[in-house]
Amino acid sequence: FTLTDTDNEITGGASGLEVTYHETEINAENGVDAIDTTVSYNNIVQNGQILFARIESPTIATDCATIVVLELIVEPTPQLIAPTALEACDDISADGFATFDLTTKASELLNGQDPLQYIVSYYESEANAEAANNPINNPLAYTNIDDFNQIIWIRVEDNTTVEGCYKITSLELIVNPLPVLVTPAPLELCDVNNPGDEQEGFTLEAANEEILNGQTGISLSYYETQLDADNATNPIVSPYVNTSNAQTIFVRAENDVTGCYNTVTVTLRVDPIPSPESDPTPIEVCDDDNDGFAEFDLTQRTVEITNGEPNVAISYHETQTDAENGDNPIIGLYTNIVANNQMIYVRSENTLTGCYSLTTNTLELIVLPSPEVPTSIESYTICDTDDNGITQFDLTTKDE
Repeated sequence: FTLTDTDNEITGGASGLEVTYHETEINAENGVDAIDTTVSYNNIVQNGQILFARIESPTIATDCATIVVLELIVEPTPQLIAPTALEACDDISADGFATFDLTTKASELLNGQDPLQYIVSYYESEANAEAANNPINNPLAYTNIDDFNQIIWIRVEDNTTVEGCYKITSLELIVNPLPVLVTPAPLELCDVNNPGDEQEGFTLEAANEEILNGQTGISLSYYETQLDADNATNPIVSPYVNTSNAQTIFVRAENDVTGCYNTVTVTLRVDPIPSPESDPTPIEVCDDDNDGFAEFDLTQRTVEITNGEPNVAISYHETQTDAENGDNPIIGLYTNIVANNQMIYVRSENTLTGCYSLTTNTLELIVLPSPEVPTSIESYTICDTDDNGITQFDLTTKDE
């Protein structure tokens, strides 16, 4: 307490009077043990204390003095809990500014005290909070003035105290960034299950790595509409069968710590598979030496198998596994490895999408035996009756 603040009131404004303060009435009456008023006085009785003020003239030598009772009252100040930071999510502009409802922290800092007993106000500087000057006039929708991080000050005043006892505390405003997302390339599948229906089961997580681009601590979920993605309702899961072709789905990326989220789209596309000639015409080759093996030019069936379809490459394989995997294609002239008759597997692959299909039936290679004739035939001799070197022969007599 600064006791001298009451001097003028005690003396009634009269000049030339001296005021001293004493802890007991006897000391005041005797004018002894005056309290040192050059320093602040700390009460020695909790919450309230009675002091005695002695008023007398310092110039008139009399024993006349007036004793006035002075009551010291210690009023309570608000007992505040330092509030946790108030956080908001940035918007797509990523400028570090957001709108805060500062009043949401009132109940936290009052910690159960009656809110009707206190006046809570907010300030951009500590000095203003101390002076109750220039409070923030829109605490329900306050936009920070320092990007990403700012300290504001809260003044809490007890409206039941005479002196308007108050305390101030600080509140940190944090603008958390949104996840930064990359729009991924479309997820594409070949129309292999029930070809022609343009529906396949997609593994949606296949786009995660490209979307996050190395970021961690972010959870992804998937939705059919932007509204569902924004509200985190009705998520879809893998394997997800598309409902149209192509179809756009929405990915919600949420920071595991801050809860801030961003969304991005990914396209689902079902590519058709090639439709080659299902039953290619067999290739027949004559067997010169009748050993069951011959050379085949498989490419002579490529045009027929392609069936006029653009952007399709044809390859030939000895096994179905090789054909399915696109391994070990036959290049150049091919000599059959199964005597007389062999089946070749034909793969048709779209050069743009990589989708492929095999011909329904294999390409048959047939080695046709050649007629076997003696390496030498007995000479056909006829006598020349007219000795002119010319006569008629019946060659069919040698057929057998």
